[in-house]
Amino acid sequence: QALFLAQLPPDKRPKLPSGNGKQFRARKAREFFKDLLNIKQIFTSSHHPETNGKLEGLFESAKHEALYRNDYSWPEEATQGDPLTLSKS
Repeated sequence: QALFLAQLPPDKRPKLPSGNGKQFRARKAREFFKDLLNIKQIFTSSHHPETNGKLEGLFESAKHEALYRNDYSWPEEATQGDPLTLSKS
């Protein structure tokens, strides 16, 4: 699927809403989305709670999915693994 995304023209590539945290604005993150995945990041307004709430809900869902897939018993166990993959050490 990444190969397919690389072939899309810039105006047709998918857009990813992102928060304004430094983890999203970091050069490596921007390069990852733009150069490797051909995904355009759209940064939310810091004064737009509706959009930020939707993003927070998305991240919460992703966190719960990662915990479920890794079969963690307690959320505290997730903090002991790799923060990017939520894998056990």
